[in-house]
Formats: sequence, structure tokens, C-alpha cells
Amino acid sequence: WLAALPPKLIKRTSIIAKLRQLYQNIIDDACYYMRKNCVEPVTTVNNNICQSSFRILDSYFFKYRDTEIKIIEESEIDELEAMVQQLAAYALTWSVACTTNADGRKRMDAFMRNKFVESGIDFPKERTIYDWSFDTKEKAWKLWLDTIPEYSCDTKLNYSEIVVPTDDSVRMKSLMKLLLCNNKHVLTPGPTGTGKTVNIQQLLSAEVPEEIQFLAMTFSAQTSANQTQDYLDDKFQKRRKGVYGPPVGNRFVIFVDDLNMPKKE
Repeated sequence: WLAALPPKLIKRTSIIAKLRQLYQNIIDDACYYMRKNCVEPVTTVNNNICQSSFRILDSYFFKYRDTEIKIIEESEIDELEAMVQQLAAYALTWSVACTTNADGRKRMDAFMRNKFVESGIDFPKERTIYDWSFDTKEKAWKLWLDTIPEYSCDTKLNYSEIVVPTDDSVRMKSLMKLLLCNNKHVLTPGPTGTGKTVNIQQLLSAEVPEEIQFLAMTFSAQTSANQTQDYLDDKFQKRRKGVYGPPVGNRFVIFVDDLNMPKKE
């Protein structure tokens, strides 16, 4: 993974050394502790949750690649180096430490805080590690509800249309937006009635860049592979022989609700 980072980050050996030291110090111990002491509602494997932390970091590092429009300055790499440990702590929190239940999160909170102290990472002492988001513009930790404008209820909406932001909904949408805007796949598991569908639809319809268009599908027990392919084929435009896609200049995000419903064919 380190070898696949943007070239200017690879040249900055101090950034590579910090990341390597952090992961060597934390990742194996965190996975072992989580497996021994916590329960996962949806079972994961160590390779996958490690890759999940890399994907979160990749999403932050992507903008540090040179393009035809912009050449990355050394001062920008300096700014990144000053906050790379905090970004790694954030990525580890929302990969290795987040797949467990509420009791497990209390244990992982204490464990990860000790690891962050050992690694010299500056992390707020109040609340839990799950209550904080790292703001790259201000280079500071913020509570989740402080990252969005103050909520005011639209009096014209019906009662059933009102969605009040909570810590859970804000952090779910924030992580999804970060990953989706950087071409990463996202799976959102959770109990029925916790607002997954409502919040994802709200995110995709109003809170992502204009070039992202979304296709919504709801699977049922009767959904077949052919039905799914027919639905997608109707939405795609033909570019050339054998190549289909969204309108030029746009990207499609395909949102599949109730992914686990269809029976295996």
C-alpha cells in the first residue's frame, strides 16, 4: 500500500516512516484485542478492516497527486505531514475499532486511546474516540454535530419527512461521502429502522458533487440477476461497442437497498 501512495508522498520519507511505525504499533494488536474481547454484529476479517483504513487514508491522500491542472507544492506536503498521524488515528477508529457493538466500542475506546498515547498522537480526552472528526481545513478535532450547520426544522415539511441529524447519521454520511467521492465502495449494515436508507438517499440526492448521479434499487426475495442487469442496462448510455456508462462528464453511484434479500441463484 505504501508503494502505491502519490509519488510526492513517497519521496517524503518522514511521512512513510510515520505511517509504517503507526501501523506496526497498532494494527495487529488492535485486531487481536477486538477478536478476543468484542462481538461483531457483521463478521469481518483482519485483511479487510486493515484495507478499510487504507481506503480512508487514500481518500485523503488522493488530492496530493499532480494533475495537468495543478502541481502539488512542497508546502502542501508539509501541511499533510503535520496532520498525518491524526488522519491515521481517524482511519483506524473507523475501520478496526468500529465494527463491534456498543459494549465492544467501550472496550475499543480504552484500548485505542492507550495505543494513541503510546504512538504520540494528539487526541481529545473528552468523550469517546467515536465522537470526534478530524477537520483537515482547520487541522483540529471537532465533535460530529459541530461539522454541520445548526439544524433548523422546515415548518413546511410533513412530520414523516423531518430528518433530525444525530451523531450517528452525521458520521455515517460524512464517511460515506468521503469514500464515494474518491471512488470507494461502501457497505452499510445495521438493524432495521435505524435510518440507513433515509440518510443515504438524503446524502446522494443533495450532499454530493453535481457530477455524481445515483441509481436506486431495492432488492426483494424475488429479485434475479437478469432483472438487475436489465434495470442497469436501461440507465446506461452506449459509448462505443461493448462500452456503456453514465452521461459524459458524470459518474453513476448505484445504491442497492436490502442487498441481502434475494435468494442465491
